[in-house]
Amino acid sequence: MRAVLSLCVLMAVCFLAPAHVRANDIAATVNEHVITKFEVAQRQKLMALSRSKGSAVQDIIDDKIKLSAARKLGLVINDAEVDAAFSNIARGSKMSPEQFTKALSTRGVQPQTLKDRVRAELTWRQLVQARFTRSQPIQTKEDAILANFTYIGPNGAEKKPDAKGKMSKADAQAEMKKMQQSADTYFKELKSSATIDVK
Repeated sequence: MRAVLSLCVLMAVCFLAPAHVRANDIAATVNEHVITKFEVAQRQKLMALSRSKGSAVQDIIDDKIKLSAARKLGLVINDAEVDAAFSNIARGSKMSPEQFTKALSTRGVQPQTLKDRVRAELTWRQLVQARFTRSQPIQTKEDAILANFTYIGPNGAEKKPDAKGKMSKADAQAEMKKMQQSADTYFKELKSSATIDVK
C-alpha cells in the first residue's frame, strides 16, 4: 500500500513540478510541492551563515507545510511585507538592502533564499495569531467589539483586558506561552498528516 501511495505521489509530482525541474533535481516532495536540491543547497548555506543547526531539507519541509496551511485559510504575505522584513534584517546588520544582498551573494546565498525563509516565518506568525491569539490592541470600533472577551490569568481567574485592550505583563507572558504550546501542537498535527517523501 505504501509503495502504491509513493508511486502515486511521484506521478503527481512529475505532472505538477515546473517543466524545468528534472526528476533527479528533486530532493523531496511535501504534498504537491517540490523541493529541489538547489533549494536545499541554498538553505544549507544560509543556515551556515546564521549558525543554525538541523537539516536544511527538513527546515524547508516545515516551511512548505506552514505556507500550505496558511494558504488554505487565505493567509498570504505579500512581496512588500517580505521586502520590508528583508530591509529590517539588513539594517540590523548595519547595511542597506543592496549592500546586504551583495554580502549574501558573496557567500553564495541568493537573496531569494532568505526571503523565502522570511515569508514562511511571517506567514506562520500571522497564522498562529489568527488561530490562537484572542486579544488585539483596540484601534477601531470593530476592535473594541472583538476585544470584549475574557481570558484565564496565571492564577486561573477569569479576566478582561484593560481599556486599551492590553493584558498585564504576567498574563501576557502566560497567554504567549499557551499560544506557543498550541501552535507547536497544531504544527505537529499538520506535519503528521502531510505526505512527505525525501529522496
